[in-house]
Amino acid sequence: MVAFALGALIGDIHRFAEPRKRVKDIGRNPAFDHSGQGQWSGGIAGHGRKDLRGGVIESARWNLLIGRWTPLSEIDDRLALKVGKIIARVGPKGLKQLGKTRPALRKETFHLLATGRVYMLDPNKTFAPAA
Repeated sequence: MVAFALGALIGDIHRFAEPRKRVKDIGRNPAFDHSGQGQWSGGIAGHGRKDLRGGVIESARWNLLIGRWTPLSEIDDRLALKVGKIIARVGPKGLKQLGKTRPALRKETFHLLATGRVYMLDPNKTFAPAA
């Protein structure tokens, strides 16, 4: 259903000269400014068509829920930096609660990113909303 909706919203995909322009239309490209008078880079929120962006996110969620994922072939510098920032936010207290050192948590995280995880949905599990 999501694929049909995306197809209807995007229309003829050949109207885009290159894949980068399709990505920009959907809003999955990060904002940045490298004009020479300073540099900044931002997130992807608020760019592109909201309806397309929502559809792409929804289709990714469905693929992940049914176990379709691709493990990373390599951990590049940008991803390594992000992992380091996340571990820094965990902080010494959090690391102590986890019983891990920074290098051990980094190694474990890289391993999980490279090999992926398999999530199994339990059809018998019921959800009870909080009161």
